[in-house]
Amino acid sequence: MPSLPSFEKIALSNIKLTNEWCIHPFLDIERPATLIKSILSVGILQPPIVQKHLGSFHLITGKSRLHAFKTSYPHENSLYCRVIASDAPPEKVLTYILEDQLLSGMLTPMEKSFFLHKCLRHLDNETTANLFLPILGEKPNAHTIKKLLNLLKLEPELQLSVHNGTIDKKTAYELIGLDKKDRLALHTIFVDLKLGGGKQKRLLSLSKDLAFREHISINELLGRTHFQEILTHPEMNQPQKLTILLATMQKLLFPQSEAAEDTFRQTVKEMKLPCSCTVSHGKSFETDEAFLTIRFDDISKIQSLLPEITKLARD
Repeated sequence: MPSLPSFEKIALSNIKLTNEWCIHPFLDIERPATLIKSILSVGILQPPIVQKHLGSFHLITGKSRLHAFKTSYPHENSLYCRVIASDAPPEKVLTYILEDQLLSGMLTPMEKSFFLHKCLRHLDNETTANLFLPILGEKPNAHTIKKLLNLLKLEPELQLSVHNGTIDKKTAYELIGLDKKDRLALHTIFVDLKLGGGKQKRLLSLSKDLAFREHISINELLGRTHFQEILTHPEMNQPQKLTILLATMQKLLFPQSEAAEDTFRQTVKEMKLPCSCTVSHGKSFETDEAFLTIRFDDISKIQSLLPEITKLARD
C-alpha cells in the first residue's frame, strides 16, 4: 500500500520540472505580483506538490508558486513541499492535481481538457468519467470527454484565450471546425475589438455565411480592403468598428434587404400612425410578416378593447 503524502524540505536543485502532469502548457511561467507579495508576507500557504522519482522529485503542481518563491527569495536553496510517494497510483496523483487546482477555483474549459488528456494516459474513459467529471461539474459520459478534448485542436494562443475567457466556450467549439488561418483571423478581431460571446457568435456566423457564398476563406474575406479599412480606422473606437463591420457584412450578405428596409420605412411613414404605435418586420425580410405594437397607459384599456382586438387578430 502506498504511503500517505508527507511534507519535506526539498532542495530546489532537486525539483525537476516536467510536463508529464502539467495542465497549463499554454501558459508561460508566471510570477504574478500578487503571488510574490503574498509569499513575501506569509510564505507559501499552499505548497507545491512533488513526487519522488529516481533520487529526485518531479513537480506535479505549483509551477507558478515555485518560480514566485525563487523570485521572492533568490538566496533560498530549499522549499517545503508536499511529497507523493513514488508508488502512488495515477488516479491518486490526478486527484491531488485536481484538488490542488480547485483550491483556486473551478477549472477553465482548457484546464479541464488538459486534465482529461492526462487522465486518459493512465485510465480508461469510463473510469475517468465516473471519477472526475462530476467533480469538474460535467456530465459523466464519454461524449463530454470527447467534446472537451476537441479543444486541444486549437492553437496555443487560442487555448490561452479560451482559458482566460477572451474566447467564449461555445465559440471555441465552432472555431475547431474551421481552417487554422480562419481561426486565427477571427481570433485577432475578437481580441482587438474585445468581443463578448454574443458578438463573437454574430461575427463568426456572418463571416462563415459570406465566405461560403463567395467561395473564399474567412481569412481572405476579412483581409479585403473595405474590411481592413474598418478594422484599422484611426478615429473609430472598438464599438463603432464592430457596428460598421457587422452592418457591412449584413448588407453584403443580404443586399436586397437594404432596399426593402428603405421601402418599408417609407411605407410606415406614409401610414402616419399615432405615436403609441410601432411597426416592425420579420428578420431580414425572410417572410412578409409585419408586426404592429400598440402602447396602452394601463392594462384596463387593453381589457376594454379586448373583444375588438380578438376579432381583428382572428380576421
